[in-house]
Amino acid sequence: MTHPASLSLATGASGTLSVNATGATHYQWRKLGAPIAGATHASFFITAAQLADAAHYDVLAGNGLAVATSSPARVQVLPAQSIQNPIIASATFNALFES
Repeated sequence: MTHPASLSLATGASGTLSVNATGATHYQWRKLGAPIAGATHASFFITAAQLADAAHYDVLAGNGLAVATSSPARVQVLPAQSIQNPIIASATFNALFES
């Protein structure tokens, strides 16, 4: 089995976790050990990632006779860049003109 690779995604970005399990006929992706409804394929898509998507994911892959569990993949979701406390620069120029 090739294990899924960890991902780092920006908020709102998309990413894919994939596994290759030779002979597997069914899959079940899990987030923090809990099954993810409808995530029953070799790949799991995260679309428009949110901070709540950040977690460890693994997949159960089986063929009716045996089930293997992948190593967990870490998904990081990084907050969108924002400007906080912008620096506002100002300068005062004093000049004295004499004639």
